[in-house]
Amino acid sequence: MIYFLFCILSMNPQSWDNTINFEGKSSPNFQYPTDSVIEHDYNVLHYEIDIEVFEPFDSLAGYCTMTSRAEQTIDSIEYHLGMNMIIDSIMVDGVVASYTRIADTVYIVLPSTYYIDEVFSVKTYYCGEPANRFYSGYNGFFTCTESAEASKKWYPCFDQCWDKADSGVTQHITVPDTIYAVCNGLITSIDTLSGNRFTYNWDHNHPIATYLISIAAYNYTILERQHNGYTLIYYALQDYISLAQMMLDTTEVILSVYDTLIDIYPFADEKMGQCQVPGSIGMENQTCIIYGIRQSIDTQVHSHEIGHMWWGDELTCINYAQMFLNEGTNSYYESFPLLEIRGIQGFLDNITFQRRSGLDYDDSCHYPILNSPDPFGLNVYYKGAWFHHMLRNLMGDTLYFPAMREYYQTYRGGNASISELMTVMESYYGDSLDWFFHQWLEETDYPLLRVGWVHEDDTLTIRADQVQTNGPAIFRIPVEFGIWENDSITVIGPYWMEDYSHITVKLNTDEPDSVTIDPNTKLYYKLDQCIAANGVLLVDDDGTGNAQILYQTIFDELEVSIHLWNVNQNGLPGDSFIKHVKAVFWVTGTRDNPMTPDRREKIRYALENGTPVAIFSPKTPSQLQGTPFLSDTLGFTYAGVTTSDTLFQGVAGDPVGNGLRWFNIPIHNSSVLTPVTGSGTGSVYWPGLGHGIVRGENFQTVFSSIDLRWVYNMPGYSTKAVLIANILNYFGIATPVGVEEVAEIPIVGKHSNLSVRYATGGRVFLYATSPVTTELSVYDITGRRVMTWTFQGELDVEWADRGDDGNVLPQGRYFAVLENAGESKTILYLR
Repeated sequence: MIYFLFCILSMNPQSWDNTINFEGKSSPNFQYPTDSVIEHDYNVLHYEIDIEVFEPFDSLAGYCTMTSRAEQTIDSIEYHLGMNMIIDSIMVDGVVASYTRIADTVYIVLPSTYYIDEVFSVKTYYCGEPANRFYSGYNGFFTCTESAEASKKWYPCFDQCWDKADSGVTQHITVPDTIYAVCNGLITSIDTLSGNRFTYNWDHNHPIATYLISIAAYNYTILERQHNGYTLIYYALQDYISLAQMMLDTTEVILSVYDTLIDIYPFADEKMGQCQVPGSIGMENQTCIIYGIRQSIDTQVHSHEIGHMWWGDELTCINYAQMFLNEGTNSYYESFPLLEIRGIQGFLDNITFQRRSGLDYDDSCHYPILNSPDPFGLNVYYKGAWFHHMLRNLMGDTLYFPAMREYYQTYRGGNASISELMTVMESYYGDSLDWFFHQWLEETDYPLLRVGWVHEDDTLTIRADQVQTNGPAIFRIPVEFGIWENDSITVIGPYWMEDYSHITVKLNTDEPDSVTIDPNTKLYYKLDQCIAANGVLLVDDDGTGNAQILYQTIFDELEVSIHLWNVNQNGLPGDSFIKHVKAVFWVTGTRDNPMTPDRREKIRYALENGTPVAIFSPKTPSQLQGTPFLSDTLGFTYAGVTTSDTLFQGVAGDPVGNGLRWFNIPIHNSSVLTPVTGSGTGSVYWPGLGHGIVRGENFQTVFSSIDLRWVYNMPGYSTKAVLIANILNYFGIATPVGVEEVAEIPIVGKHSNLSVRYATGGRVFLYATSPVTTELSVYDITGRRVMTWTFQGELDVEWADRGDDGNVLPQGRYFAVLENAGESKTILYLR
């Protein structure tokens, strides 16, 4: 014991790590510990851990007994123990054994030979400061050990998930009497020791993987209730007891779903335990789940961790390379309690979130699910969940759920592999699923679909192409389409894409309002584009995504079907699409020399085929001044640039301007346009300066030298949506937005009470003055307020592109708005 005391006094304290996230596992830099991937000739039967943990709960001393059965004749064994742990001695069946250490592996020479089926016990006396996997703080500590085979960091074991301790674990944990130590299984007794200490004795009699053996020790309040014949226990931190009560209510619903869908809770003879700990972690320790305080009211997290009692704890994957069997399976099943709690929308919200997150991860890492360099990556979790969702839709509920129950019953209490899952599923499906498992688990990425549709001569033609550049050239997938008309949908399909990267479907039907892909949310894919060939074509040609952020939002508000075409990604739109759309809106943003010859040809082609075109391009007039394209095709000439002004006035009686007025952000010098008699007519102007929007007299063209991002939705002024609606109506495309009455509001003056200066690193300095209590706010281009300061007198602040919530904002244009007691606003452009 003197030796142990020396070890403890020589250790450095370990502080609480606030960086742990939900589940605490995912890391793109994960590496399999090379020293731990070893074979062994024995089977672990039981662990007994007897340790004392010393304040500030960063160090321990004690022993661990590993009882095993020889699987062949052996005279030496290997097990794992972290290098931070100092070994005092090792005894085999009471006899001192010699050993050597290489990294985290301990090689023991057995005092005698053991033959097949003989049982022996290895007792290791040790002490140390566990590296990384003892989390202390909040006057207590907990363990969390799955992500890096880290159980060896705090106790001797064979630390691979495929060798469970067949008959469980016994733990004796000695701590100060101010905290309560919770472990796996049932508490058998509490011993009172000298020095104000307790020893908590716990026994768990089920097979258990090393990473699921755990401790959580805090000043807990214990809440207990019965459910479906077994005990629910919640260990609540003192300040969060009410949250624990709420969580127990949710737990009963979740358990009822799993008890019915899979099988009765596998550890019903012991407890369903849940513990609050600091931070924002969740970990499925067997019968002893831990939740960070931040996760303690998150139903999805509860559903996920409780589901692990079946998928991961009772039935465990054979190795980390096949972690999908734990995490992917359970991530899918977590959605079924949400179906019970929140209805079908709760289920759909969760799986669509999983699909979006999995696709984003695929775009970043391009890893397969099996043998991934990151076995806890979001593709393992969420693409893995979608593997099950697609398999369920392929097999049907009457086969999928019974097959999954048989898979669970067959391998429960032990480990299973991908091939064993496939064998069970094939036995129910009645055909080979090798192609399905290979495509979704061993290949990378996803189908990227480009869909186009057109209605001609009472025939609807739909074509879908796979255009992905990563993963298989052709995914074998079923595709369904939704045909929309008057808010009702007809689902057609599935149509299988197998030998070819495209399918074409023709239907005799009336013209639909729109066509969508995968309307019933069955497929893991990303949509490159869906071409509503008889809708409005919105050409995003400014390279910043503003068309999608701003213009598409307006079209959605107006309930007008559009196809968004990103020139940077897809090149210029094809003539066949331009020919069939109802109108083209071409947006160039502030790009210099935006109207290249090939772009002009596309616009001429549209006009020659009777397709109206609206162009929002501030730099085109100066680029093409004096050209026939400007004067003859678009109907205006270039007359210089504006000075800053806020009022953008519609021409009375004009079908686009209609006597309206818009608020122009006074920071950009836009082009002044002069209509060409006989070709163009002025629609909107700056008073005393000249026109900014000109329309053709043939009802085919509208040109704006001001981008909509500079038109601000101010009370009393018309909105961006009204301008777009008027243009659409001018083109003969009816919209629900009518003419607005515009209040007479004084034009805002100059900016003497607000200044902006810029510095390196994207920093912006704002200086404002006001004699009364005033708010200075920053808005993004959609009008969403992202930052606010309240002040009186002077305000001198630095703003570095973060919002009120602390999150980093995307690069782009922002507006500072100074409100002086509600009387006026000054708006400036921020980068």
